[in-house]
Amino acid sequence: MVFLKLSTLCSKKILILTHAGADVDAFASAATLSLFFGKNSRIGIPDHINLNAKALAENTNTQFEMNPDISNSDVLIIVDLNSYEMLGSLKEAVMNYKKPIYIFDHHEKSAKKIICSTDSIIIPKAASTTEIIYDLFKEQKIKFTKEMCMFIAAGLITDTAHFLVADSKVFLIMYEMLKKSNKEFYEIVSLFRVRIDPALKIAKLKAAKRVRIYKILDYIVVTSDIGAYESDAAMSLVRLGADIAFAGDCDKGKVKISGRANNKFIKESGFDLAKHIFISLGNQFNGEGGGHPGASAFNGKANTLEDAFSECLALTKEFMKTKNKSAVFKEYD
Repeated sequence: MVFLKLSTLCSKKILILTHAGADVDAFASAATLSLFFGKNSRIGIPDHINLNAKALAENTNTQFEMNPDISNSDVLIIVDLNSYEMLGSLKEAVMNYKKPIYIFDHHEKSAKKIICSTDSIIIPKAASTTEIIYDLFKEQKIKFTKEMCMFIAAGLITDTAHFLVADSKVFLIMYEMLKKSNKEFYEIVSLFRVRIDPALKIAKLKAAKRVRIYKILDYIVVTSDIGAYESDAAMSLVRLGADIAFAGDCDKGKVKISGRANNKFIKESGFDLAKHIFISLGNQFNGEGGGHPGASAFNGKANTLEDAFSECLALTKEFMKTKNKSAVFKEYD
């Protein structure tokens, strides 16, 4: 990995920016970099921050700014995204930013990618953005503080779904981070754990109640119309037994869908939610999607949620036919 020496930026005023609705990996990545750059750096988050990331910020006393003014920074470092659409209300400000931009990300490259320096690092196969930062720090012989190790571990835990999609490298990094942080695993998890909101419990139960079930080959695909907590709802349906789950909502022509896929199914089939489903949805529904093989999302425009779900199923069937030309969907009552 060849990258500009981070130490050359330390004298600059640096804004480290996450995606809108920053999650633990995004916030932990920003916090790790901020610890290295010190007082000349600040963390910015567009629009809102998710509850787990907010808990991590509070429990580590890490300061951040909502919707920061980016114009008074010398350098913009963007973490855990590479698409303008994920910047929310700061999209235009970043598009008009004329100073150096660097990106650290592990998502598939977007068609609407942010124009950035060739020094940016985008590695879709990385488990988390904190893994990318770990590798860079190792290469540049940057000493890990205990706090850095806690943040890197938190990002790895959450973006591997508590190691359900982790490879051997992730476990080696986790061993090192736990040892250097002098923390136990449960102590890292406690930094971002939040009490489950009753509304989230209800959303998961409603998702199960409203589910439509399909079988193709030996795999189960489900859809569910749910007005909130789409990603959590989709994940809960996979935990109930689905191989692929789509949970979404359509309001006033705006559609949003989250997808989750079983890791065993992904490994067996080579299926990739971002590549095979959500990126393609943008062609028909005037929006943008992306993410990872097992966790992805789409935001766009549609007349009905059923229209968008139908395309998700059609694209899934198209992929399955590459494995078996006779593959057909069967819906269960």
